[in-house]
Amino acid sequence: MRHFAIYLIIFVATLVACVLVFVGTALTLRLSRRALVSGTILVVLIFAAICVTRPESWIVSTGVVLVTAIFAGTAIGKTIKSESALIAMCMAAAVADIVSFSVGLTHKMLASYMSGGSQLLVYFCFSVPIGSVIAPLVGIGDLLILGALFCGLRNLRYSATETFLVPVTGLFAAVVIGLLVNSIFALPFVAGSVIIYILVKRKTYSTSRSPH
Repeated sequence: MRHFAIYLIIFVATLVACVLVFVGTALTLRLSRRALVSGTILVVLIFAAICVTRPESWIVSTGVVLVTAIFAGTAIGKTIKSESALIAMCMAAAVADIVSFSVGLTHKMLASYMSGGSQLLVYFCFSVPIGSVIAPLVGIGDLLILGALFCGLRNLRYSATETFLVPVTGLFAAVVIGLLVNSIFALPFVAGSVIIYILVKRKTYSTSRSPH
């Protein structure tokens, strides 16, 4: 029963993070270029300050992670004007995540956190209290790319349902597998979900338009 409660918290918190990024990027996508760039620089500086000062309040650190991901994700996603560009971003993000998780910054922060050392990982993630610990659930990089994908899919005129469900499905697949194997990179699953959907939809559209 205790494990069920923990899994429920993880799934609900992850869904909340996705919804907040989805709604947040819908709002920041309306900003002018100047306002978006200025806002992104400001929140990145605040995020850096949070990582240095490491406040005790998980609400503050998690809030800053969300806002930073929303602004930076929008700044990237706003530049995506074609499916080819979106697929290229997905592939680059997936490769970068695998490298970071395997031998890079994510690997080092995760190893330190799991061994009871530095808690820096908490400040790089959407984190929530589970029992007596503040558990890092979704990394800022994952949320940033998720935000960029939301914006990119909106730019390409995908429906709101498609825009939300396609990348989020990949993220939840990563969460489920991560729970089974302790932890795993998320962006290859998110990227794979988006790329497969785009290619299948493109193929379906091409087939429906071809003469019979």
